[in-house]
Amino acid sequence: MTSQQNAKLRQAGSAEPYSDLGSPQRWQHDPVRIEYISEEENTNRKRARVYSRNPLETYFRRKVIDYKQKTAGEILGRLWQSAAIEPRVIGRYEEYVDTGRSANGVAVRKTEAYERWRQAMATVGPIATEEVTMVCCAEEPVRGAAQIEIMRRGLDVLVKHFGV
Repeated sequence: MTSQQNAKLRQAGSAEPYSDLGSPQRWQHDPVRIEYISEEENTNRKRARVYSRNPLETYFRRKVIDYKQKTAGEILGRLWQSAAIEPRVIGRYEEYVDTGRSANGVAVRKTEAYERWRQAMATVGPIATEEVTMVCCAEEPVRGAAQIEIMRRGLDVLVKHFGV
């Protein structure tokens, strides 16, 4: 396709200057609410807003999991973040100087969070570990009814483990 044909396609687009509604494919994943925003020329523009922050909350809104399971998953996710297990993209460029007292408390908290996370994952067991980690820690949705059921059973084990 030539650049002239591309320019004609762009001109033949929608009459609105831009759309903030997202694609229909995006709408199928999370509940979407349409909001109206007033602009400077006394016109209202529609905007679609998704209120789910992560797959765990999406499953809760769809009533796939209950409140206790969601809370247990959030606790596991906070332990994952506190233990700094996720891969890092950013590093330090300045020279690191160990003072001994400030970093020691951080290291202790990271170690405790990591041990609590390991204990929770050991309680979940090898069958549901992957699904629970994907949803609660990596914040990625699981696919298929079988994986969702495995995740729900793993979250049930976490509810008992954390005493929620």
